[in-house]
Amino acid sequence: MSTTAFADDVQIFSRTPTGIRALHDTVLSFLDWSTMAANPAKCAFLPVTYSDSRQASSPLTLAINGTPLPQLSLTGSYAYLGVREGFDFTHTRFQLDTKLHSMRQQVTALVKSPLAPWQIIKALKVYVFLQLDYAIRHVKAPLSQLKTFSSFVNKSLRHLLRLPITATNEFFCSPPSFGGLGLLPMDELRDAPVVAHAFQMLHSPDDTIQHLAREQLRSVIHKRYIVDPSALKAGGDLLLQRYLNGTLHEHPIATIKTHHADISSIWSDLQAALRRYNLKFRNGFALRLPHMQKDVTPKNMAREMKMHMKLAHAETWSTLKDQGRTALLHGREGSKLLLSGCRLWDADYRFAVSARLNQIDTRSVLKRRRLRANASCRHCGSASPETLGHVLQRCPHNEANIRARHDLVLQALASSIRNAQPDTRLLVNSTAADFAGPVLKPDLQLIDATKKAVVICDLAVDMEDDQLHDGETVFEKTAKHKMTKYSPLSRHYTNQGYEIYSCALVYGSLESVAPANYNILTQVIGLSRPAAASLQYAISARVIKCDGCIEDFRRSSSRRPITYTSSNLY
Repeated sequence: MSTTAFADDVQIFSRTPTGIRALHDTVLSFLDWSTMAANPAKCAFLPVTYSDSRQASSPLTLAINGTPLPQLSLTGSYAYLGVREGFDFTHTRFQLDTKLHSMRQQVTALVKSPLAPWQIIKALKVYVFLQLDYAIRHVKAPLSQLKTFSSFVNKSLRHLLRLPITATNEFFCSPPSFGGLGLLPMDELRDAPVVAHAFQMLHSPDDTIQHLAREQLRSVIHKRYIVDPSALKAGGDLLLQRYLNGTLHEHPIATIKTHHADISSIWSDLQAALRRYNLKFRNGFALRLPHMQKDVTPKNMAREMKMHMKLAHAETWSTLKDQGRTALLHGREGSKLLLSGCRLWDADYRFAVSARLNQIDTRSVLKRRRLRANASCRHCGSASPETLGHVLQRCPHNEANIRARHDLVLQALASSIRNAQPDTRLLVNSTAADFAGPVLKPDLQLIDATKKAVVICDLAVDMEDDQLHDGETVFEKTAKHKMTKYSPLSRHYTNQGYEIYSCALVYGSLESVAPANYNILTQVIGLSRPAAASLQYAISARVIKCDGCIEDFRRSSSRRPITYTSSNLY
């Protein structure tokens, strides 16, 4: 291999003066043939020779159109490629210092800016973190340097979102589709392109690149193991896979060396990353990530590897007994507000994040932090502990506000249904005119006399809880209870010759959305897909605004229920 390239930069190298001159002449011939020109001032030449077993500068020179190329010293570096390219390896480990210092200043400026929290988080992902996308692939930065920067970012996010120091970092790293922010730590952010780069070399459409990758792997193995070269070559890809999977020492032909003189490389980094993320190659260097049904490809490797890392953080978050209790129920639709705001005030946005992590200062939380002696509700006394679920769902002091939240969501649903189904009759919180059974008032009855079809739909705003109840989630259990409750009314309409669709729309108090809601709105009720998606986002935002008002009412000494108006919701 004698040439590498990135964008419009070409790098040539050779072991001999004759070889480098021949390559240089080839480049000049190509420039003449293509009518392109090179700027000698932005080129560089690094000639190296040996004198008494030591590296020394060589008198060799190269020129373009009679202009000599600038020569690099043994400690110098090329300044126009984006990352340091030079002879001395020791300095390449610290060349991110200036960039990371600049990024720290940018993070601080964003956090102090008047932008909304969700806008700041999006700016961090799009404009700050992407500055390292290229450099972090090629620079061997110290792990401590990357972890220090990640720690600084997490502290800045806690300050931005008004979270205590006890708030878990897993929330910042989990994907937005699972209720997190999707900001991976820098050390993990570096692992993804390293794994992707090595995977792309192993699966390159160019046979030369594939051969080069395998020869590099064999060279690394020879440095680290006592192994017969002919046996290693005869073993083909299988033995190379064993090395990357960390099981080569179990094979009888290889014995691991007690001491070796090998340096770290992309292949040692790949082996460490596979071990760290519990991944293993299969036959043909195939790799399937746990969240995928098919093997990864060179095109989607980097993206899916990052998702695998984020999902690992989401799983860790969900195992937390306190802060992860609702993590598995957030979902994509219930997490839209994290990166779009959904017209929330900054205080409502911060309340939503704190509530999901159970960091609202209820008496139960204060007792857990050892700041109170008891967790009794300030309005109910010792009868109930003052948990967030009690405040938002069950406290008699907030009963009128909880009912008003339900009615506000019902109003939004009814308005959207009337716009989408103007030719049907919609009954809101009403009984059937000729039903002689028990008094049943489902929230929505959509009657289509032409098609002889009735949709009986009830609404529920319930507290998220990842505990399974007889194998069902809290959303599924609530929906099942609602449909069972209105089964007499369903039989009544069936006896009249109507086709019945009984369902329940369930939303979480912390803006989560039941997975079944979308299909109910589109396939049963008849809303268009864009209208259903917009409605779900609007309802999630409306619920969290009401929850913020309920929390404010809980902390106040007022006994008068809150009236939800545009002044306290928008």
